[in-house]
Amino acid sequence: MAVLTAAGFVGTGFYLLPERLDVHTDIVGYPTFYNFNIERYLWAYAAMAGAFPLVTAALYIFFRRTFAPGPAEPLGVIELLDRRAAPDESEAARTATAAARVLCVGLALGLEAAISLDQNSIPVIPLTILVAVAYGILAATGAALLARRIHGRTGYELLSAINAVVAPATVLGLGWVSTVTKVTVASDGRVHRYPWFPWWLAVPIAAILCIFVIRALHRDGSRAEFARAERRVLLVVVAPVVLFLFLAYLPGAPENIDTFHEGEQLAAAHLIQAGRFPWRDLLFIHGLLGDVAQPLLGFSVFGDTRWGNLAGQSMFVVPASWLGLYALCAYLFRDNWLFLLGTQLAVVTGWVFALQTRFVLLPFVILLLVALFRRGTWPRAIAFMSLLAVQAIVSPEGTYAVPAYLLAVLCFDLANADRARGVMRGLRRTMMCGLTGLVIAAAWFTFLAFEHAVGDFLFYYRTFAPGHELTGGLTIAIGIGQAGTPWGGDWYYRFEAAAPIALVLLGVWYFAARARSARSISVEDWAMGATAVFLGLYYVKFLDRSDHVYQPFAVAIPVLFYVLYRIVSAVEALRLTSKRPQWMPPRHLVTLPLVALILLAPPRSFTKTVQSVSYRFATSVPSEPSVARVGYVLDTDPLFHSVFPAPAKTIDASLVSDVGTIMHTYLRPGDRLFDLSNNPGLFWYLLRLPLATRYYHVSMAIRENTQRDVIAELRRERPALVVFSSDWIGLPFWDGISNAVRHYDISRYVLDHYRPLLWSHGLLLFVRNDERPPPVADLVPKLRERPKTTELYFRTFSCDWGYAPDFLSIHPPSEAGVTMSSHPESPGIIALDRPAGASSRYGWLEVESASKFSAARFVLTDALGGATDRRQVVFSTRGGTSMLRVEVGSCSQWHGFRGRTLYLGADPTQAIRAVRLVP
Repeated sequence: MAVLTAAGFVGTGFYLLPERLDVHTDIVGYPTFYNFNIERYLWAYAAMAGAFPLVTAALYIFFRRTFAPGPAEPLGVIELLDRRAAPDESEAARTATAAARVLCVGLALGLEAAISLDQNSIPVIPLTILVAVAYGILAATGAALLARRIHGRTGYELLSAINAVVAPATVLGLGWVSTVTKVTVASDGRVHRYPWFPWWLAVPIAAILCIFVIRALHRDGSRAEFARAERRVLLVVVAPVVLFLFLAYLPGAPENIDTFHEGEQLAAAHLIQAGRFPWRDLLFIHGLLGDVAQPLLGFSVFGDTRWGNLAGQSMFVVPASWLGLYALCAYLFRDNWLFLLGTQLAVVTGWVFALQTRFVLLPFVILLLVALFRRGTWPRAIAFMSLLAVQAIVSPEGTYAVPAYLLAVLCFDLANADRARGVMRGLRRTMMCGLTGLVIAAAWFTFLAFEHAVGDFLFYYRTFAPGHELTGGLTIAIGIGQAGTPWGGDWYYRFEAAAPIALVLLGVWYFAARARSARSISVEDWAMGATAVFLGLYYVKFLDRSDHVYQPFAVAIPVLFYVLYRIVSAVEALRLTSKRPQWMPPRHLVTLPLVALILLAPPRSFTKTVQSVSYRFATSVPSEPSVARVGYVLDTDPLFHSVFPAPAKTIDASLVSDVGTIMHTYLRPGDRLFDLSNNPGLFWYLLRLPLATRYYHVSMAIRENTQRDVIAELRRERPALVVFSSDWIGLPFWDGISNAVRHYDISRYVLDHYRPLLWSHGLLLFVRNDERPPPVADLVPKLRERPKTTELYFRTFSCDWGYAPDFLSIHPPSEAGVTMSSHPESPGIIALDRPAGASSRYGWLEVESASKFSAARFVLTDALGGATDRRQVVFSTRGGTSMLRVEVGSCSQWHGFRGRTLYLGADPTQAIRAVRLVP
């Protein structure tokens, strides 16, 4: 009854919300441009994941107290979920477990041997099996011989000891694999080796691990200690080594370079390496970890190239992220090795592929939270809060985790507080975390103050956090452009979009159902509940930008695994073993079929996955790099990724040389460059040009106050050149909106203070008005492609504002203006007399209606008939207003119009009373 009533209340409330977008904002984004109400997504999510479960809980409590007072009967489902199957202590299970543990080490050594030896002579699977079997026979024989000589020790105990001591050898195997990691150049046969794990590092690590194992075996010498030492070394050393071998790979020659998306990392890493301080001297969207630390890791091992960054991602960053998930799974599923194996097979075979590398520390934050729940000590509180703070600082999206996990600490303390001693005494963990957080915050802001970066650090969050849904919101087009799956291209996308909501609702239900017995909730449940809260907060990112569905789902993966684990454990605890086949282990009645399903019907064949291990660390490329900082590439014609089809010869390697020549010709020592085309990979990484502002790509400057900050820096630095637009490479527009419109104030400042210089390889360059540069003709002999110097104001995209004028809160600095003389030109089009010097004196076009506009599209141009869209200023209205204002001064077309007559057309025809120009 509570559920149905809550659904009625929440559904009615959602139905009453407005369907049309109703905002006044300084943001030009997809929602305002296309008149799309992104807020309904957020309202629907808040209703489903927030209002509905909370109202249901409140109504349930009300109905219970009003109509059915007294103690509630325990829910059978909760009781079932708390059940665990008893461990199998049979001799067969003991033998199978011992064999599996030995086989784990043997397979690891076999895989390393298959990679390191000549893989063309022996197939990888037979070689791996041969090494594993040989190791198993040797270990079993050694254990049997020692059992005859050492009294009081069984063969099982000695086998565990031998296996545990040998296990660190798998680390040495990684050193062996490192020596054969190479790139072969097909054109000349040259071989480049990349020893990413040298012997001087592998040998000491293996030796230290071996010492720890031996000390653990001699600690008390008990049978349990032998098994425990073996178990730990398998979980901590061998299993991660095997996973790494399956997950890491050396990339071959990638396709053409994306100078924006790849350039975000390449340029940020280079600029920080060159001495710029984060936030104060350089602003980046994804944080220190994703935009700086990860590419620098690749540069340090594989070379300072675009390929080096890709190699670092595939060899270190991606495997480290999956290994973090493994570490969490190894703890959560420690009582069911087969289920743990299934989760990792799901990753290796492609059942699970969503990954958020910027949250590589998150699994360890969760593990430290569990440790704090188990025992509230100062060292554990300090460790937990420190790692949580680091995750939030290096990845701004991780800030959502702070309230989620701190709320869990508070709720855990309240649930387990001893009422007789007072609630405050029971908040020990909360107080420790709070004090530790204050100390960490004080230390962090003291460090920032020393670097004069406190305001800049806070400015980042004030700038990028508010209004994200208006900046990047899109319609959720399920299935469009999604990767194919065995069940259809959109099913995985739908699952990933729906699963987080289901998990959040399930978490709310579970904790509400156990509220009266909160003391009995396990620490694992608390940790996963906190992660579900974090997931609920972070899921908003998908709603704000629907092409990010995989990132929230990556946070959902451990919660999803844990839910499945609890269900499987509960089902296996039921007394169904009498009906099982004799060959099936009694404890794994459900787990075993699930693992079989993962192996038998995977998206990627497990057999082929194993075979691929032999060549994951040795690859070939067609030729040596044509551009040193690009590194290996599959094809140099074209070299660059283009947002529009472009002539291949225009965006090949000649682009780098020509643009470099142009820049070094017109940039004197001390001069700087400003880029409005979003090409950080080209200008700041490949060409290493001097950056004019801390905004190394302008897509960060969307809010009006952020644009003013950019303009303030431009006034101070006075860059000699500006790249105004790009026809093909970088990110000259996104979501159908050109940079000139999205960054309206910056564009206007540039157009007011700079003039066109030339167009080359699709790039439109402007020079400062007070500069007297050398003639372009003098430059032509040095270039492979002749630059264009005519009609430059129109060598960019149409200045289309969409419906943004209906929503924008920006306005002219002055109301003073001039009314343009007009007369009808043709049906729906009026001719306007353009005042002299209009482009420099006026920046706003104001259109008034005799009554109110209906929904219409307006086009302003200086030519009729054959005029292309590049000579147009376009804007639309939903109707219902009597005045429209458009900042035409942000459009290069406005500055390029030279005729005395302009033409304003409306479709459908509108009753226009006056057209004014405003400064």
